[in-house]
Amino acid sequence: MKRLRTPKRIRIPDAIALGGDVIEILLSHREDAHGLRNLAEHTIELFTTPTEPTMWRLFQTTYDDDPVAEARYVEKTRGRLIARKREDATRAISVFNTGKPGLASFKIRTDRAHTLNVLGFLDDARLIMGTRLNIQQGETRRGEIRRFASPDHPDRLPRNQYLFLTHLEFKLLAAVRGAFSP
Repeated sequence: MKRLRTPKRIRIPDAIALGGDVIEILLSHREDAHGLRNLAEHTIELFTTPTEPTMWRLFQTTYDDDPVAEARYVEKTRGRLIARKREDATRAISVFNTGKPGLASFKIRTDRAHTLNVLGFLDDARLIMGTRLNIQQGETRRGEIRRFASPDHPDRLPRNQYLFLTHLEFKLLAAVRGAFSP
């Protein structure tokens, strides 16, 4: 029996519309799904303290110049917003708990509703991670990637994780558009 070779480079995540209401998420390894589950669990924990500084991009102020209006807005919307974000992360955990090893990847199939939950979670996780890493808008554009993910950068590992999430979100969005566009 011929032995399969391990790929020399790390495979990036992908997503494919399979038709109907099904999206397939392709990850390099089962460990990638495990890491995404852990990140979703950590994100849920962070929602217990939504005033933590790393959460500011998720809960930006709406009425900067009117503290009374801002307080009313927060009172009316914050609880529902946190509940929806927790639901996205919880459903993402259930999606990443499924899946089967493929020939050279780990395959997860999900439906439209769960795909949208995963997208919500990925967006929240990227915003939190971007705040922690002090990533500025435009810093991850194609021309900046080499500098952004430089092997010499002290935050190389979390920056690469941020790029992984960014790429997965981009691929998932493309698959959703392809599968569910009119």
